[in-house]
Amino acid sequence: MPDLRDLIDRFDRLVASAHGLVPDSALENAARVGRRARDRRGFLGDTVVVALAGGTGSGKSSLINALAGEVVAESGAQRPTTFEPLAWIPANPEPGLVRLLDSIGISERIGQDRLPWLAVIDLPDTDSVSEDNRATVERVLPLVDAVVWVVDPEKYQDRVLHERFLAPLARHGDRFVFVLNHIDRIDAADVDQMRLDLAESLEADGIVGRTILTTAADPPLGAPIGIEELIDAMRSLGDAKVVVERRLIADLEDAAIRLARSAGVEDASGTGFNSRWQEVLTTASEALASDLLGPDTIGEAGRVGSRVARLSASIRARSAPPSTVAVSASPAGGTRAAIDTVDLMISELADAIGSEHAGPLREVRHDVEPQVRGAAVSTGTAAEVDLGEPPSWWKTAGFVRPVAAVAVGSVCHWLANVFELGGPIPIVAAVVAAVATWLAVGAFVSASGRNWGSSAVLRQREHLAGVAGRELDRRIGRPLRDALRVRASVGAAMTEFELVRSALGADD
Repeated sequence: MPDLRDLIDRFDRLVASAHGLVPDSALENAARVGRRARDRRGFLGDTVVVALAGGTGSGKSSLINALAGEVVAESGAQRPTTFEPLAWIPANPEPGLVRLLDSIGISERIGQDRLPWLAVIDLPDTDSVSEDNRATVERVLPLVDAVVWVVDPEKYQDRVLHERFLAPLARHGDRFVFVLNHIDRIDAADVDQMRLDLAESLEADGIVGRTILTTAADPPLGAPIGIEELIDAMRSLGDAKVVVERRLIADLEDAAIRLARSAGVEDASGTGFNSRWQEVLTTASEALASDLLGPDTIGEAGRVGSRVARLSASIRARSAPPSTVAVSASPAGGTRAAIDTVDLMISELADAIGSEHAGPLREVRHDVEPQVRGAAVSTGTAAEVDLGEPPSWWKTAGFVRPVAAVAVGSVCHWLANVFELGGPIPIVAAVVAAVATWLAVGAFVSASGRNWGSSAVLRQREHLAGVAGRELDRRIGRPLRDALRVRASVGAAMTEFELVRSALGADD
């Protein structure tokens, strides 16, 4: 099984192959990334190195003091004038950690025995008026194992933080933790809304699904809030070696792509393969998912949802029936379309690289149909649809329905009397109005159930498309990437790099 050293070796081979093909500046930038990765690889150990980053007044220093249980960092209005970062590290640090801090240039270090597995660097403010402070933040962030971004209720949407730091670093988002500090300064009812707003802003930056913790590091009364949860989150980052390796792999991949493009090779194959394959993969996987969860399944889910809704809204029913739907798979049009889409892409790729290099591609193309059908079968094992818990308001509708029918009927009876409509008209009007109300509420609940069932199938279809995409990439994408190794020079070196990167990614 390849490891990070193998990836660095492949990267160095890519740099060597690009001599004479790219400007010296681009070559030196790439070589610098390789040297840093190789040097940093020797620093790996058991200590997780975390940086606290954030804007003025966000409470980074107070947070590190709360972690330490004592004052170790200055806080308050004077903090932005501190140019040098502070490191709170184990009292008996690993030699590799010491070398890492030396290479970063962090001289102010405070030993601790409270969390001997953790080293925390308290950085200057990201929105500091000092360009030196900003440069320090940008210099240190690529070198640490993980980043805890500290924001406060006043500036959690700060444009500088999002545009200058978070968005450009989005590909490293899997090692980010976000802390909304100073929650003691806002109403408890606003905390969840702020977390939701922050999550939406991060998604716009390209950072999805990250942890957002809430803390009060230095409340005016009582002990700090949320510190144990923050410690648990940092502990869950896992082995420092794994954290650092993921960061180094991402840096190497970025540098490799830039170097290959500078050499006139768009991606691994030198033919625009990666971008084209992603488009084909999306189209083919969605087609397979549509076959597995097609119109028949959507219709059946709507009928089941309608039935669940009606029974849930029935005052006689003690519980709703199981909300699961049998999958009506009909592999036909979607599977055929997926086969044709992949086949066409490989044909165009073979034409682009020339017949003398297309032999391996033709072998992959020969197996397209059985591999696509195999991917469909494998994906089908995950195709069962569970509609989930019915909306609670359906049961409420069951009690409201007779009350509404009686109320509307009574109003119509009263109006008929007000207008002095004699005979049986008041009674007939009351009955008609009550029945119409009863049916209208039932129809509304039934329609809601149909939408609920159909939406569940569409959500499951999106999940299945992802499963199908991974299967297609394993069965066809990897053989294609391997076949493209016949490309010479930078194209071949980039392909080898991507193959090792893919194998390492499987262990993430």
